[in-house]
Amino acid sequence: MPSREKDPVVAEMMQCWADFQHGLSSDKRKYPIRQFQAFCEVTKRYAELTKSDPLIHKSVASAVNGLVDFLKVERKRVPSHVLRDAEGLECLLFRGYDPHFAGEEPPEGLSSKPSDPPLGNCEGAGLTQEDENPMGLQVQCYAGQNADERPVRFQLKDRDFIVEEVLDQWYGPDDVFCKVRADDGNLYILRHNLPRGKWSLESFRQTAE
Repeated sequence: MPSREKDPVVAEMMQCWADFQHGLSSDKRKYPIRQFQAFCEVTKRYAELTKSDPLIHKSVASAVNGLVDFLKVERKRVPSHVLRDAEGLECLLFRGYDPHFAGEEPPEGLSSKPSDPPLGNCEGAGLTQEDENPMGLQVQCYAGQNADERPVRFQLKDRDFIVEEVLDQWYGPDDVFCKVRADDGNLYILRHNLPRGKWSLESFRQTAE
């Protein structure tokens, strides 16, 4: 879809996100449900408009990726329907399905909820696997001047994927996120937790026919 059609939706989404953030910070006794619902609705519109696009706007990805974890950390008590809707947004935007609607399922073997245990790690340029890695995620990194600079290959369920392109990279307090296109044509967001040295599959978006 042309950017001129998507940009107004992105702008509206970012305004709704800012309104929700303001609501969170301005009143600790009342949860800003109305602002969150407005953010959800415009995000769903964006997902529908861009469902055939291979890429997601960086601002949108930054707002939605890890949303459930952010909400849990920001408040001790979060309305259950807010967490449910947040999970739905993450799945809908990055994986192309909503887990709370019957009949829609993620691609087999590639479901990774935010509450899942860490899926793997990377040590230098080697491949390792641990018992807490249920999907068998292994990541091989390019070790240039900075160790683990970028992933070049990973493995899921005994299937090897070559990273054809690192599309984006952003940073959290303890994590590095890499959005990559693999040789199967699909998009993956890999998360590297620096203190633990662990890698996990944060999200998957099927773009290949």
